[in-house]
Amino acid sequence: MLQKYLRWDLLLIDEIGYVEVEPVQVGLFFPLMQSVTARNPRS
Repeated sequence: MLQKYLRWDLLLIDEIGYVEVEPVQVGLFFPLMQSVTARNPRS
């Protein structure tokens, strides 16, 4: 599932603080962000 989102050049995340998320969703979100950051590091 994460590979689908890693193909995109731009990933916008909105409303993250306004919705309740399940623990499994959090477990997917942080690895996704780590992968995106590792692929496109910013100095």
